[in-house]
Amino acid sequence: MQGGGGGGHVDEAAGLLKQVKEAFRTNALPAKPELLARLEEVSRNLYSQEIQRARDEIHRVQEAIAHVADTGANVGPPDDALNRARDALRRNDHLLAIQRAAEADRIAQETLEKRIREIEGSIPATAAMINEARNVGADVVEAERWLEKARLAVSEKEFVLAAELVKRAERGAMQSQHLQIEKAMELRRRQVEKAQQIVADVEPLVDEAEDFDLDVMEARTLLRQARDVLAKGDYVNGTVFAKNAADVVRRLEPKLIEERERRGIKKPESGTCRACGSDRLEFMDDGWGKCANCGRTFRWRVPASLWDRLLNAIRD
Repeated sequence: MQGGGGGGHVDEAAGLLKQVKEAFRTNALPAKPELLARLEEVSRNLYSQEIQRARDEIHRVQEAIAHVADTGANVGPPDDALNRARDALRRNDHLLAIQRAAEADRIAQETLEKRIREIEGSIPATAAMINEARNVGADVVEAERWLEKARLAVSEKEFVLAAELVKRAERGAMQSQHLQIEKAMELRRRQVEKAQQIVADVEPLVDEAEDFDLDVMEARTLLRQARDVLAKGDYVNGTVFAKNAADVVRRLEPKLIEERERRGIKKPESGTCRACGSDRLEFMDDGWGKCANCGRTFRWRVPASLWDRLLNAIRD
């Protein structure tokens, strides 16, 4: 018989067993029934203690595995080993149960050590993530604060806390980076729209100049380039092309005004806003107008070629 903490009971059981063997050898056992009864009682108590010790060991390892799980580690392997210990205990094999629990404890410790290395390694990785977010203009103050606390927790071997703090730092860095990316995307969208508006403003003037047989090849090329790059989201080059096209058309504007006058096309002096009904309208030489009351913009001069395209589209 083996026993861990029940040394006194083991010694007593061993002594009683020795006496029973001697009595059996000398045929004196029938005259000493109390000796067998005492051996049975001590053995039963000893067995109960061993079963309880196995239960306590399984419970201790279970708590150790729970601690490992709190760090975010995969505790499947130690859990499986502990389940084998429980199976052995259900079969009343306390010795095997204790051995299986010890195996589970060993696997749990190995898992914890691996997770600690992962946590320690995640700190520089998270620092790099924060730095990347900072490089795109994100506010990473909160993420840096969590990471600094994680470093302190690791130095104090508070690995469960460190794992949680690293997660918060990662989450903070990703959220701030995502927010900054959304801002950048919104900025790009607005810039693309501005460049597209320049193209939309310039194109009718190019059509009008073309109606007057003016040279618009350069402006057409620039507008095509602007549309192509804006379709790809490149607002920087798109804006450059659009503004260059506007500059070309601006140089043609005096000739446009001259041709209008020569052909009897006059700028309106008054009118009514279709949006708000106001008569406070301003008419510009570039063919555009604006309502001073509601801010609506409109074309007062639509080139013939544009009308032709609209009519053809309707017919088609």
